[in-house]
Amino acid sequence: MIVSNITDEKLVAAAVKGDCDAVEELKARIKPRVCDIINKGARSYKGDMDVLVDHTLEKVINSLDSFQFKCPFYAWVGMITRNTVIKYLRESGDYVEKEALSIEELKSNNTLIPEEHLPLEQIDVEIQSLVSLLNQSPDIRTISSCSGHPDRKAWGTHRSWNSLRGGWISIVPTGDPLHVLEFLIGVLTKLNNTEYSAQQREDSPKNAIHQRYQEVDANDLYYSGIPIVSVVVEFSFFACHPEVKHRLEIWLHLITIIRELIPENEELIAQVDTSEKAVQLLEKAFPRIHPIFSANSVTSKEGYPGITLNKKVDLNLCLWFYTLANRLYERLDEAGYVRFSDMGTDTYYAEKWDFSIQPILNPELLRLQHLSKTTWEPRTSVDHLKIWKLLENTVAEQLEHEGVNTA
Repeated sequence: MIVSNITDEKLVAAAVKGDCDAVEELKARIKPRVCDIINKGARSYKGDMDVLVDHTLEKVINSLDSFQFKCPFYAWVGMITRNTVIKYLRESGDYVEKEALSIEELKSNNTLIPEEHLPLEQIDVEIQSLVSLLNQSPDIRTISSCSGHPDRKAWGTHRSWNSLRGGWISIVPTGDPLHVLEFLIGVLTKLNNTEYSAQQREDSPKNAIHQRYQEVDANDLYYSGIPIVSVVVEFSFFACHPEVKHRLEIWLHLITIIRELIPENEELIAQVDTSEKAVQLLEKAFPRIHPIFSANSVTSKEGYPGITLNKKVDLNLCLWFYTLANRLYERLDEAGYVRFSDMGTDTYYAEKWDFSIQPILNPELLRLQHLSKTTWEPRTSVDHLKIWKLLENTVAEQLEHEGVNTA
């Protein structure tokens, strides 16, 4: 069986059936991802790294039959890898709950130096426990929050209820931003009610997602078929290679990948011969690709042109961003523009991610294509509180799923 050109999903299916060639090809494909996670998450480990890598690869392969194709394959690989490594290090006595990065590493990885989490008195009482849960993730730091609920008069008149203000929890990554995307995708997947069909309301058995909604008496939210939570994703990107021709090549890789992800788009066909023109092309094209895509050209302190993409997303579009990032990093790695290296601050490109979780109170404002023909009504203040409770329960479940002790 020739497996080099087969998709990951078909390889998984073949491997589960016992195809040895498929197993070996999958190992080769996922090993860089596994090594990347281990190198960043097990710095204090004094044992044989090769043994740990081999052990983790075997665990991932032996768990393939549990992969249900409901999330990106590499997101699932990342989850299994982190859970396996944490368990392995705990058993070996080398587990460190949270290990500080040096300033040099923080700069080269384009992450923020961790600060203290928000004092609880600065968080609305409705979401204090949810914020505390999010901060237990090793990949997440919350930086601002507001439940948006009107019951606390101290917030003044802007706290009066309407269907537009739903509060927020803002998040920055403390490590690899892809890990935060994987976490958020896991949460959104566990709350995904969009596959529900109204015709099945009486006949369909209670699935795991429906049961989550039932736990907080939110059947109507489940049956609406409209997402209850959105994630705001902000992604800033700069090409900062010292040579002009390489900066342009990096931008061309990004444009090519976006063109692949949105093949019907005609805005990105134009030829560009400078980094500045590449940024201008992206800035003009994105709002036309989707009406709520916000794209703004920016300039780094060093004078390099960059682009910031900002979008409120549901599960499908969160997966789109994840695919974009994965393809971009893989393509640039193949071209020699490595994402993580031992070069200190001399990086070929820089990135910055910010996230925000928000209840969806008025589905019309999200303007998602698959919601355009759906009947909807703005959600009530009671719905609003149920959404926050659903989020709290699901975040706790996702943390437990990833091996984080929330007790």
